[in-house]
Amino acid sequence: MWLPDPSLRAGAGRAGWRAAALVAGLVAGLVAAASVQAASADRVDPWMVTTTLSASQLDNGRDDWRGADVDVLYKASPTLRFGGEVERRERGRSSDTLVTASVSANTGRALEWHAAAGAAPGADFSPERGLSAGVEWRASPGISLLLDYRDLRFKAGSVREIRPGVTFWFGDQTWVTLRYADGRAFGTARYQSRSLRLDHVFADRGRVTLVYAHGADPERDPQLPGVLLTTGDLYAATWRIPLNRTLALVIGADHEDRRPYYTRTGALLGVALGY
Repeated sequence: MWLPDPSLRAGAGRAGWRAAALVAGLVAGLVAAASVQAASADRVDPWMVTTTLSASQLDNGRDDWRGADVDVLYKASPTLRFGGEVERRERGRSSDTLVTASVSANTGRALEWHAAAGAAPGADFSPERGLSAGVEWRASPGISLLLDYRDLRFKAGSVREIRPGVTFWFGDQTWVTLRYADGRAFGTARYQSRSLRLDHVFADRGRVTLVYAHGADPERDPQLPGVLLTTGDLYAATWRIPLNRTLALVIGADHEDRRPYYTRTGALLGVALGY
C-alpha cells in the first residue's frame, strides 16, 4: 500500500467488553490486510478477496473511528501478482475513500520488487495521492534485506520516507522483521520510526502477526488545523484462522498511545476468500 507503513499506524481505548470488541483500529486493519495478502501468495487459488470492518475508540473527547476495506489479489503467474484495494475511513463526521493499485513480481528466486499507487479524491485527513516502491532480496536462507520508498501528498504538503529493513527467517513458519523509517514531512520536519514484527504460521490454526512500533507518524487530524507529526507507541495483533480450504476468518486488536494528544483502542473483523 502507498499509505504509511501498516506497522506504524495505531489506536486507543477503554475497558470492558466494548474495548475488547473494539481492539484493533485502523492500524490493525492495515496490518491484517497485509498479513492476509502476504499469506495468499502461498495458496494455489489465483484470486484472494479480503473484506474487513474496523472500529476504534479515542479519548480526550475525540470522535470514534470506523473503517471498511475490500482487498483483491490476483496471482497472474507464480512470479507476478496484481492487487487492488478500496478503503473507506470515517473519523467522526469526516470520511475518506482510498483506492490503491499494486503490482509485485519475483526476479529469480532471491529478488522481489513491488510498487503501488493510490488516491483519495477530496481527502479530508488522508493523503490525496501517493506512490511507493521497494525491493526484497533474500540474501541467504535466513536473512532478507528490505528497502522501500514512499511519497505521500497531503493538501498541506508532501511526506517522503525511506524504509530499510531486515527479515530473519526461522524456517518457513516463523520470521521476524525489523524496520527503520527516516522521513521528511512538509519540507521542514524530519522524523524517524522503528518497528518490530513477528509472524508465525501454525500447522492447522492459521497465522498470527504481532507488531510493536515506536516513532513519529504524520497524519491529518480532522479535529485540528494543519497536519500532526506526533510520536507514539503501537501494539497490534492479528490472527488469520482457516475455516476450510478457501475461507478464513481475520480478527485483530491494537492499542496506540499518542499522549498527550490521544490514545486509541480498536478491533477488526473480516473474512478472506480464495478461489
